[in-house]
Amino acid sequence: MSALGAGASYDLILGAFQQRHGHVEEAGETLRKAVAADARNADAHDELARHYLAIDEPMKAREQAIAGLKVDGEHNGL
Repeated sequence: MSALGAGASYDLILGAFQQRHGHVEEAGETLRKAVAADARNADAHDELARHYLAIDEPMKAREQAIAGLKVDGEHNGL
């Protein structure tokens, strides 16, 4: 476990950082890992959906957005 908390939270933060700093391939891997580690984390689904939009994969983005909304129907990002 990292100092930031559970592995999924760390991967979520790292993946978002990677995405915002142009490390797109690594971000996708890290964000998929975050969702796999905690499928009940709407923020992880949100970030992965944003990643898929950034790489022009709208159907995968939609799938992640729907999965996130199933977890939290009022999530601001989704």
